[in-house]
Amino acid sequence: MHGRNCRRTDTANRKRRKKVCFLRYIGKEYVPLFGTVDWIMKNILFAASECVPFIKTGGLADVCGALPKQFDKEEWDVRVVIPNYSCIPEKYRNQFEYVTHFYMGTGPYVPSKYVGVLKYELDGITYYFIDNQEYFDCFLPYGDIRYDIEKFTFFDKAVLSMLPQIGFQPDLI
Repeated sequence: MHGRNCRRTDTANRKRRKKVCFLRYIGKEYVPLFGTVDWIMKNILFAASECVPFIKTGGLADVCGALPKQFDKEEWDVRVVIPNYSCIPEKYRNQFEYVTHFYMGTGPYVPSKYVGVLKYELDGITYYFIDNQEYFDCFLPYGDIRYDIEKFTFFDKAVLSMLPQIGFQPDLI
């Protein structure tokens, strides 16, 4: 669908030009939208293991904290999701709002586990926090590599599973 509906060759000019095409999820299908799309809010979700000002161990936190603020809020709905580490400072944790919770498994060896979703708004950006004390009750985000693989597999699946729960359909993750 993407290739056939979104491209054309201009026969009047020998150069190949592409028609701009945006796909938007409407109802139960993706619909191609042509022409100017100024009225469409574009949705982006940053999913990361760390983000300034909540938790920082390296450059990823700096990028995840700074980049979402650079988008024009009139055109972009940018949100961020990170794990709800117990080492996040209390001045932020005390302001987190409960959104929802559900149970999710990540395969035959990891049974159904609690996933809480918390929310906090700062500088016009909505931050979500995936809560599970078994995985995220720690002083540092990273530790034993074998355990981190399981922890971040859980986090990745929880991020995708929370989207219908919070009513957010990102165009880009």
